[in-house]
Amino acid sequence: MTCIQIPGGIVCVQPKFKAGDPAPEGYLAWHDWAEVQHKAGLRQKRCGCCGKWKFQQEMSDTAVCNMCAA
Repeated sequence: MTCIQIPGGIVCVQPKFKAGDPAPEGYLAWHDWAEVQHKAGLRQKRCGCCGKWKFQQEMSDTAVCNMCAA
């Protein structure tokens, strides 16, 4: 997310996400990205290690998420 300071506030611009794009950093950007993934028909799967639900882009080649594989 890119934020620009203007007189009287801050304007933040979200990038346009496409299906299959890697997950972005940040809470708000992730939710916009996840909505695009869901609308494209991609669904989350449960990580075999921590049990959290992740999209395929957030998973390693095995059945665990990138955080558990590290």
